Amino acid sequence: MRAIDVVPSATIALENRLRTTPAQYPFKNLKMKVITIPPGRTELPFNVLYQDILPRRVIVGLIDPEAMEGSFTKNALNFAHHDVSEIQLDAGGTVYPPQPIQCDFVNKNYAQAFARLYEELGALSEKSCPRITYKMFRNGYAFYVFNLTAMDNPNSWELIQSGTTQLYIRFNKKTPDGGLNACVLSEYDGMVTIDAFRNTTVTHMH
Repeated sequence: MRAIDVVPSATIALENRLRTTPAQYPFKNLKMKVITIPPGRTELPFNVLYQDILPRRVIVGLIDPEAMEGSFTKNALNFAHHDVSEIQLDAGGTVYPPQPIQCDFVNKNYAQAFARLYEELGALSEKSCPRITYKMFRNGYAFYVFNLTAMDNPNSWELIQSGTTQLYIRFNKKTPDGGLNACVLSEYDGMVTIDAFRNTTVTHMH
């Protein structure tokens, strides 16, 4: 945070503007949810994540339940691919992408999922980059990203929509004995509003 001295003319203009229109500052709000996938399964049918506001972006990663609970012998940051063959999201009756993301990790064919990681995060047009290589994606950095915004730029501001968000996953092999946890990070729009009396309202849109 930095304190600055504003020239008097700018201060007067700001006060006049606040008398008629409050200042609004959008921000991104995050929400985490964990879905338990039982052992011995080859499919997670469309599982309801949320039944309220549709998120603007969703990131999914799979992790060992014991690692997530704090096991000293397992890495809690190892998001292995666990032989995912298909993954898809349904938000408000629209599926993303229209055809499921398909992977074949045995034959090292997961280019679609890897490319979407960069595309849906907007990392292709921005200086920020997740720095995850093709090989790293297969070895503990398998994140599946879904951009649900209608605009090309995932960092733009959009109207709020309501509906049901569901996740679907298919596996090439049965899930391990301990099962799996699907960690779902969802991004929503939020707004900070400041009126002429310096009253601040924070709106969390989820």
